[in-house]
Amino acid sequence: MRIRSERFDPVLDVFNELNGNGVMKCSLKMSVGLSIELCRDDCLCDNDVAASLGLWDIAAGTVIQLFDSPDGSLKDDWIDIHVRTETPYIHLSSLQKSTSKRLSNSIFDVRYHSGNDEQALNGKVLIKISLQN
Repeated sequence: MRIRSERFDPVLDVFNELNGNGVMKCSLKMSVGLSIELCRDDCLCDNDVAASLGLWDIAAGTVIQLFDSPDGSLKDDWIDIHVRTETPYIHLSSLQKSTSKRLSNSIFDVRYHSGNDEQALNGKVLIKISLQN
């Protein structure tokens, strides 16, 4: 893989299958304060399933939250992604709950919160972007 040296706008790619397989349902230009609901018809993303992600040029301190509920309810499944180090590309091969409920390394920290023990974000997925101080 060739690493780009130029700075681009941060982008979040949403895939409907694990490991970035299947169809990329949408590619979202990210900005702090972004709040978008994935939906089935007449929306920026044409499906409400998020199974894996590609994150491009995300700044350190960015927090990405994905909720399995359109109102951001914590009673359903949700995921927190904290980007620790700016990097050209981060691939999250699965948004399914792992046995540890946490994936952490020097680049990012992912925490899985289960509200109803489902194994995927398959409801009306809501994505929120913020910047951690």
